[in-house]
Amino acid sequence: MRVRGDLAPSAAFTIEPQPKRPGFVLVRFYENVEPFSETTGEQTTSGFEYDEFYLELADTGDLQNDIYNNFDHFIEVAKLLTDSEKEEDGDAKFTQAERTEFLEGMMEGWGL
Repeated sequence: MRVRGDLAPSAAFTIEPQPKRPGFVLVRFYENVEPFSETTGEQTTSGFEYDEFYLELADTGDLQNDIYNNFDHFIEVAKLLTDSEKEEDGDAKFTQAERTEFLEGMMEGWGL
């Protein structure tokens, strides 16, 4: 999904705790960071535009290293799940349980 922010992401991914789901984190992946500037009337807005994909994962304690060592796998899964998250009618394409099952199967296949 294409998003905008005031600052460019400082890394290829970030990991954020999920307070409402103890033991889980939100991993955000960033690609194609580009500066943008728009002028509407007399006001100019500038910042950065980039592709953002995300996964909610169980915090394994060594997740950051797992992602570094398997970055291509993780970002491909994040792209797949983020891009296909909604059906055309706005309903969720995957339930949380289906997402979790899919991710666990992928990680198990990678030996994690």
